Amino acid sequence: MTTTIRRADEADIDLLLPLFLDMQRHYLGEAAIDAQTARPRLLAALKPAPGRAILLAAEGEEALGFACLYEMFPGADLQPAWFLKELYVAAAARGRRIGETLMRHAARLVLDNGASRLDLTTGAGSDNEAAQRFYRRLGMDLVPKIYLRAERARLEALTQDETEA
Repeated sequence: MTTTIRRADEADIDLLLPLFLDMQRHYLGEAAIDAQTARPRLLAALKPAPGRAILLAAEGEEALGFACLYEMFPGADLQPAWFLKELYVAAAARGRRIGETLMRHAARLVLDNGASRLDLTTGAGSDNEAAQRFYRRLGMDLVPKIYLRAERARLEALTQDETEA
């Protein structure tokens, strides 16, 4: 059967939900989100919106992987850039170049939208060396940056007037 890559939409919820839950379990184990909570969140993300795309790799009615991309501004020369938030391939589909095919389609989407580049992050630890090798094999450059994050509690604290903090 032929693997197809296409932009996912709300009609793909039942194909994608098990794969998103699998990804969450992969990263978070027992702390992963449950299907009842995840379904409306994923459904909202699948609604068409400018500047975002979820690419779906499938064979018939079987989801093999996905890539989640979002437009950012500004990039180089005030052109948009895109960010690859997630690339995930089902364990049973790994080694079949599904990830590479998703990345090729992601590159086409970025270029077709007039962007200057595609950025992504991956874990820096030795437990993620396979992903690091994969992206380097595709010709991606390691950029010396520091990646920072503010979780919900920090965001809430940041919204407080400095006299309250």
